[in-house]
Amino acid sequence: MTDYSKQLAFIETCDIPRKLRQLLAQAKTSGTTVLEEAAFARLVELEPQELPGSLEYDFLRTTEAFERVIGTRLSPLRQKVAREGTEQVLLDIVLADAMSQDTRNRLDHGHPELTTEAIVLRHPSRFGAATLEAARTRLLEAGVHPRDL
Repeated sequence: MTDYSKQLAFIETCDIPRKLRQLLAQAKTSGTTVLEEAAFARLVELEPQELPGSLEYDFLRTTEAFERVIGTRLSPLRQKVAREGTEQVLLDIVLADAMSQDTRNRLDHGHPELTTEAIVLRHPSRFGAATLEAARTRLLEAGVHPRDL
């Protein structure tokens, strides 16, 4: 078993996102999961300027996690958040008449915990009753019980 303690120590203290992205790409290419996960986690810690536990932080973490799953950046979603704010984007998605393609993709990839509906339910104090009910209903209709998230 390979000892990655030096690389992990470097990743833990690295505060240069560009370098972490390089390490992440190298680890992904070489199939070194432990380094890939550590670099990704550190990058997520550095890039969101929001406080851990906040709605915005949760949204960025789940978006970045899903981007890792699909291997591509969700630029249109990120641009909309930059223009309108996280809360408004989540409201738009959850209160839309139909399930968003983004939500459908996350469910299709087996990640209901990364959906906008799940994020809304994790932050009930930020949303009204109608929004929370819409999020619950959307997940239930997709065969996901909110308690299983």
